Amino acid sequence: MFTAVATEAEFESYLQQHGLAAVASLPLISGISYNGGLRYDDDPSAHTATSYIRQVAARTEDFEKKTQPGTLPIFTLVGIGTTTSKQAGATTDLLLKYLTGTVGLNPDRLRATTTDHSSSFFPQLARYGITDKQITLRPWEEAVKDGSGSGFFAPSGHPGNPRTPSFSIEYVLSDGTALEIAEITYGDGSKATAGGIGVERVSMARNDQVTTWEASLPAFRTAVKKAAAAGGAALPAGYFAQLGEKKA
Repeated sequence: MFTAVATEAEFESYLQQHGLAAVASLPLISGISYNGGLRYDDDPSAHTATSYIRQVAARTEDFEKKTQPGTLPIFTLVGIGTTTSKQAGATTDLLLKYLTGTVGLNPDRLRATTTDHSSSFFPQLARYGITDKQITLRPWEEAVKDGSGSGFFAPSGHPGNPRTPSFSIEYVLSDGTALEIAEITYGDGSKATAGGIGVERVSMARNDQVTTWEASLPAFRTAVKKAAAAGGAALPAGYFAQLGEKKA
C-alpha cells in the first residue's frame, strides 16, 4: 500500500529531478474568516517558473460531502505554476508523465472534466491516453456559475478572487468510483494560476482503494492543533465545522 507521505516524497523528488524547487507554503490556519479560518488552497502568486508548492489544506464545504468516496477533512496539494500557456502546457506534461509513468496509472481509466474552452489541451491529453471519449464536457455557463473547478475555478468569497478556466483529471477505481486526482487551472499571463495533484487522492488511485473521512479525522485534529500552537492562535471555527461541532 502506498501512503500519502510516500507519494508526496516521490512526487517532490520527481519535480526536483525536472529542475523545480520548493517554495514556502502557507500556514494551515489562515487567520481570516473565509473557510472557517482554514487554508483553502495554495497561493499561485508565490510560484516562479521553476518552483512548486506543497500546501496542506482543508475545505469546510467538504463536510456536507463527507460520505462521497475520497472526500477528506484535510489534504495535501502539490502545485506548479500555469500562469502562461507555455507554463500550463509544461505543467500538464509533468503531471501526466508522473501519473501514467512513475505512478503507472492505467490511461484507460483516466478521465477529464472541463468545458470546450479547454479544447486546446485535448490533443495533449490524448497523448497520455485521455481520448475524446474519456472527456466529459460541461456547459461553460454551468461551470462558471458553479465555480468549483472541473471547467472553471472561482469559489464564492475566496480572498484571492480566482476566476480561471480549468480541467480536472479523474481516475476510475476497479469498483467504478471516480476520484479527482488533479486540477489544472490555467491563465493568460495576466494573473497567477497553478495546477497540481491531490496527494491523498493519487495514493487512493494507485492503491485502488479510498480513504474515508472518519479515518482522516485524527490527522486533521493533530494538524490543526499543531498549527494553532505554532502560530499562537486559537482553534478556528473551521476546526469545529469539520468535526460537526459548534465552536466552544
